[in-house]
Amino acid sequence: MPPPADGPDATAASSGTATPSSTAAASGTATLSGTASRLRARVAEAEAAIEALLTRWSARYAARAATEADAALVASFGDEARPAASSLHFATATETALDAAALAHHEALAMLTLLGRRLALLGLSPASAGQGVPALMDAWEGAGTPLPAALADALGAAFVEGFVRGHGERDRERWLEGLRAHQPFLTPEPGVCLWVAVGDLDAARLAERGEAFARDVHRKGARAAIVDLRALPAPSPRRLAAVADALEALAMLGVSCLLLAEPCWHDTAPPGGALRVVSTLAEALAAVPPRRRSRWSWWRRPARSPLPRTD
Repeated sequence: MPPPADGPDATAASSGTATPSSTAAASGTATLSGTASRLRARVAEAEAAIEALLTRWSARYAARAATEADAALVASFGDEARPAASSLHFATATETALDAAALAHHEALAMLTLLGRRLALLGLSPASAGQGVPALMDAWEGAGTPLPAALADALGAAFVEGFVRGHGERDRERWLEGLRAHQPFLTPEPGVCLWVAVGDLDAARLAERGEAFARDVHRKGARAAIVDLRALPAPSPRRLAAVADALEALAMLGVSCLLLAEPCWHDTAPPGGALRVVSTLAEALAAVPPRRRSRWSWWRRPARSPLPRTD
């Protein structure tokens, strides 16, 4: 059995009194607990201020919106605007809150740019886009701490820049979507159907339009189907396979299927398939088999002219 420890700590422990080390540990624990409580209180206060700012911002923005659809959109954009509001709340709590070029405001400016882009993609009209930052300024004044005019100009420029980018992306996507959905099927010759694929079409879009083209060819009773892929970007086996799968049913029904593509597409053609790849439209039309003559065509003779009257 080890001998009893010597010293003042052992004596204090045996007598039940507090030692300097235990007192310091208890004091440190109390200090850390108090610091954590104060931090939690400050975080809760900041979150409450941000939520109040978002509520005022959405209400004032909805009141300034140009249309009812825009008002409904911005009235419930709290989740989209929370990163921008949080970043701006943090930046205005620093010593450089009044300096628009300060590093603390960079994140807020970036978040407002992303918010403008997101609202544009959601369908916000340009007439309502310019009211985003003025509504934010009104909401900020409601908290009793108005933002400086220089900072408002920087925030407005960032928001409008993001909106312009998003509006351009949305218009481009809508144009491409309309181009994908409204590609006409042509008839260069009787009994020959032609589909000119235009736009940034992936394999799924090509398969969808290829099925519609196959139904159109079958409905018209055409003897040949030509698919022009020369307007598409770089070739890929998946795109070519999507078109070949869509035309496979037509080939089984006896329809001559030809693919009009650049020479770089020829290497991606599936080997041993019924789909023939050519380079020009003239070559494709020359490869179309002639119309079959019906065995009853000899019966269709021109009507005889009536005999002239002699009286």
